Amino acid sequence: MNGLTTPSVLIYYLEMLQSVCIWYQKLMDWKQQRKGTMQKMRYLGNANVEAYNIMMNLYVKMGDLQKLHSLVLEMEDKRIAGNAFSYTIRLNAYASVPDIKEMEKLLMKMEVDPLLIEWNAYAVAAKGYIKAGDVEKASKVLKKCEHLSKWKSARLANEIVLSVYASMGKKNDVYRIWNKLKNRVRLYLVSKAHGLEAAEKYFFSIPENLRASCVYVALLNCYTDAKSLRKAEETTLMVLEMEDKGIAGDAFSYTIRLNAYASVPDIKEMEKLLMKMEVDPLLIEWNAYAVAAKGYIKAGDVEKASKVLKKCEHLKKIFAEWEANHVYFDIRIPNLLIAIYCRKAHLERAELIIKRLLESGKRPNFRTWDHLALGYCSHDQMEKAVEALKKAILACEPRLKTHIYSLVASCVDYLQSNGDAEREQEIKRLLEERGLFSAEICIRSVKHGPTSLMVLRFSSYGTNSGTLASSSAAQKEEDDLYQRLLPYAPSTVSMTPIINQWIREGKTVEYTVLKKAIKQLRAYRRFKHALQIYEWMDNSKHLHITPGDVAVRVDLISKAHGLEAAEEYFASIPDNLRSSYVYGALLNCYADAKSSIKAEGTMQKMRDMGDANLLAYNVMMNLYAKMRDLEKLHSLVQEMEDKGIAGNVISYTIRLNAYASVPDVKEMEKLLIKMEENSLLIDWNAYAVVANGYIKAGDVEKASEVLKKCEHLSKGKNARLANESILSLYASMGKKNDVYRIWNKLKNRGKVYSSSYVSMISGLEKLDDIDGAEKIFAEWEAKEVYFDARIPNLLIALYCRKGQLGKAESIIERLLENGKRPNYRTWDRLAGGYYSHNQMEKAVETLKKAILASMPLRKPNIDSWAPCIDYLQSNGDVERAEEIKRLLKERGIFSAGWIYINRLRKEDYIKLGKYISDVVFSSYPRGWFMFGLIYFQPK
Repeated sequence: MNGLTTPSVLIYYLEMLQSVCIWYQKLMDWKQQRKGTMQKMRYLGNANVEAYNIMMNLYVKMGDLQKLHSLVLEMEDKRIAGNAFSYTIRLNAYASVPDIKEMEKLLMKMEVDPLLIEWNAYAVAAKGYIKAGDVEKASKVLKKCEHLSKWKSARLANEIVLSVYASMGKKNDVYRIWNKLKNRVRLYLVSKAHGLEAAEKYFFSIPENLRASCVYVALLNCYTDAKSLRKAEETTLMVLEMEDKGIAGDAFSYTIRLNAYASVPDIKEMEKLLMKMEVDPLLIEWNAYAVAAKGYIKAGDVEKASKVLKKCEHLKKIFAEWEANHVYFDIRIPNLLIAIYCRKAHLERAELIIKRLLESGKRPNFRTWDHLALGYCSHDQMEKAVEALKKAILACEPRLKTHIYSLVASCVDYLQSNGDAEREQEIKRLLEERGLFSAEICIRSVKHGPTSLMVLRFSSYGTNSGTLASSSAAQKEEDDLYQRLLPYAPSTVSMTPIINQWIREGKTVEYTVLKKAIKQLRAYRRFKHALQIYEWMDNSKHLHITPGDVAVRVDLISKAHGLEAAEEYFASIPDNLRSSYVYGALLNCYADAKSSIKAEGTMQKMRDMGDANLLAYNVMMNLYAKMRDLEKLHSLVQEMEDKGIAGNVISYTIRLNAYASVPDVKEMEKLLIKMEENSLLIDWNAYAVVANGYIKAGDVEKASEVLKKCEHLSKGKNARLANESILSLYASMGKKNDVYRIWNKLKNRGKVYSSSYVSMISGLEKLDDIDGAEKIFAEWEAKEVYFDARIPNLLIALYCRKGQLGKAESIIERLLENGKRPNYRTWDRLAGGYYSHNQMEKAVETLKKAILASMPLRKPNIDSWAPCIDYLQSNGDVERAEEIKRLLKERGIFSAGWIYINRLRKEDYIKLGKYISDVVFSSYPRGWFMFGLIYFQPK
């Protein structure tokens, strides 16, 4: 959460910015071209309202509200009256930020002129209020939106209104709009299919409480189509009378009260209210029965809960309604319900829907069988899963991009384990005949984890000739080479033979495919492999290397081979390729290595060249922040202000992190006020950083205040990450009630992710709440689908610190019994626990398991490892000491000598003697050892 303590997060942002640098430059060039064209149109006197609309739309897309305001002022000065489109562009801009003050001002202006206002304007304003968290005002403007949703645009308007109500969580209003749409559309269809008389008959059969204004409008359309003037006029009067009454339902308020009584639970009041709601069909929905059932369950009355749940069958009614009334068959509708049933383990119901479809002559598609097969697989009905999978493949269109890797792999694996080679080959044959992918690719992608799963789309079948018959074949070949380069391989395996083999097969190598592979390999942090592709490109005479490629290569060399190698490569780059991107990449390398002098020299060079852009300033600010050099950070900010370089959200976040880490509360608060003035600069993370600063300064009260603001902004896609950070901060403040409150919010969102369990158990560890941590762990054990070793490791570490080694051992035993594989950190923590409590024999044995489970070049915990070597040597157990040294070297971690030197006290340096010659010199040259003595000597 704090950028200074987690530099990898900032590195990620910098890499991401660097990767879009070229795209951004092209976008800016395009923007300048459009700006130049607009200027020419002004000069010629041809800058009309359409031209201004185009420029306003451009500034909105770029998020440049300042230029938007300037353009609006220019239009006012030139007396160019905006049209409805001009106002809608501006309204969208203010709503997206959201700038509520400007949005309301503009909406009032639009409401004065009926030519400017329509239902869409109110829908946009409602979205703005929702973003600002003002649901009440959003509801008010949606009522106006509903009022204007008439005539031809009624269906589109109501669909959008329905969607907005759904995003507000207003279920009753969603169903109310749905009933309006349903009756309106059916009335229209009856009129077209059976005539006006049948439409009138259907209209009068609709209950009065469901005859919304749009249903009357639909009837009016029927009369208009039939040229029935008298009836049309009568219907118009009825519509106007309805709108004048403006009667609004209050189902939502009843549902709130019902929830309140059920949560206590106050059964008496809940039942009284439920009876009142059942009298009025507008007030009662299936959700009300579900709420009441929860209340009865809380009160321990299972019998009454069962009774009300029988009434709660609304979803099935909606589907039955569609099944009975639909004219056009849309497979997506039954597929939705099939998917729900499969997730809920109601497989018989899913089968029944498919059976009804087949009986009525409807054809299930690939997705239908896919959902069913996944349902069978998830509930261990593998025989049925295999049969459903075959139907899914047969129903699949050739070369349709599918996402059933794990399903195919599970079915093939099941058939292999049962020795059913015949059906296994049948599935493979079907996959290849349909032009999908081979079963081998599916299995390999699952074994290699999500990394390969994301990139393996189609299998490599090859072609009979080196020439490409069509563009689709070319795409297949490109994807094939991409697939060959992406699957996981150790860094010692070169990419060059893969590309050379591709050429030997008579196929062409496309620059775009190699760039795509390099981008993905960088994302997977496989820098050496990405670099090998660039080296191959260098040796090829047919591929043109751009300055952007050179910049990426500088970054890759630095990460793969170190800063010195990157400098050597930079020195060899021809002047014509040393663009601002290349200097920016070198600057980033120096910043990563905290080489401030070289970074400052490169920055000065960029200034001299006129290439010191915002990205470069952000890199330098981040460097000074990491080095805690606030004086130079202030100087850089002042320089940006003098040159008119406006910072972005990353610039402000870097500075905020810097002030919070010291903490410099005065500067932090000053900057926060500035960020709050511009809603584009403020988000939940800013308040989380500030809260951390206050905690460091010991001001828990102010930390609590900003965390409330942080909670208010923790919405949408980032809600989970935000709440996890907030939970951790409340734990640091010792606020147990708030920790559990945020945990309940995370649980109520639906699926609880591994990271949330990690945050909660870590938080309870800070609070020294072992009982609470055990309960959360038990909850995870009961529910977990995806095994995340971090979660048991946290509790094991906690037990080891508390001396409860028996409990730590018990967790590991359960993991092994359940087929779960403890990782390096599991054994490392247990070894540390044994050492801390003087159980050295167990520590030594656990240490060996940790080494064997560790990834190559993994940095170990020296505090628990080195004492084991000391213990063996002091007991004269040379054989096992040598075994540990050998394992360390074989795993490529580091020599035992390095561990020993790192732990020496000052007075121990004179005792090196024989140990130096026997251990250290056997692994490292003298120069490296002397560096070790100087570098690791205690202060």
